[in-house]
Amino acid sequence: MDFITTILPAIVVVFLIIIQGYLTQQAMKNKYAKPLEKKVEDLELDMAKKDHEIKKLTETMLALQTELEKMAQDTINLLHQSPQKQAPKEEKPVLRDFYMSTPNKDGSFNSASYSERFLPSVSIYHFIPLNESEAEFEFESDEQGTRDALNFSQSYIEPVCDEENDVTPDSKKVVTLRKGLAEKTNGSWIVRQKAVVMYS
Repeated sequence: MDFITTILPAIVVVFLIIIQGYLTQQAMKNKYAKPLEKKVEDLELDMAKKDHEIKKLTETMLALQTELEKMAQDTINLLHQSPQKQAPKEEKPVLRDFYMSTPNKDGSFNSASYSERFLPSVSIYHFIPLNESEAEFEFESDEQGTRDALNFSQSYIEPVCDEENDVTPDSKKVVTLRKGLAEKTNGSWIVRQKAVVMYS
């Protein structure tokens, strides 16, 4: 009994020390540990939010990059599909043969006698254009036109042709040995080089 009475105060003191230590530990925890834990939780939450925002921004950037690549590819495809515009070609005027009737005494042909088709008894010379302003010509007519040319060679032939021989009563044809050259001036065709013909 005396032993218990002796150690009881010590037990009480130890118990009080333990309780005081626990209370002190709780107070320290409340004062320092809990605020730190709260800060850590806040930081973790803030980091989680920032990670979420970064993830969203990354996804947005990837979507934009994909869209830009698609637009670039569409542009390339469109350029490949678009037909290349070619410079308009200058259309050369169509040069057609034509016919003339009796020449003038000065070695020219009036535009009034111009015809794109052969006119029986009227067409005497066949013109072959070299370009818009130059043409070769040769004697070419039907039987009646040839007969008129032989009968009136001074008017029909001599102004625009050099003769290899003379016309005779037996002459039936006018053969062109060398074509002549004429130039278009002010609507009329002027002979620059006479044709050479022979009567047969």
